[in-house]
Amino acid sequence: MTTAEQRDTALAQANRVRASHYQIRNEVKAGDLTVAEVLYLHSEEVETMAIGKLIRAQDRWGKQRASRLLNLLNISDNRRIGLLTDRQVSLLAGGTD
Repeated sequence: MTTAEQRDTALAQANRVRASHYQIRNEVKAGDLTVAEVLYLHSEEVETMAIGKLIRAQDRWGKQRASRLLNLLNISDNRRIGLLTDRQVSLLAGGTD
């Protein structure tokens, strides 16, 4: 069993990660960061982010367009960035320009 302190620590960590994901998506939407730049960042927060949400954060990239790209590359929409292979990362970096 987890103690209240452990639960509070885990909740605080989860909130930090969610806030980081939100900030990254906003930077991508604003054009301050590209998807390729985010894919090559090797931080814990980025590695737990779903690739579909990141791609859809771009301007003019909706669900249909993102799904088309991901299906073409045989990547699940919910796939975590940290679980992508180097080949998938390079294909995605080139396909989202």
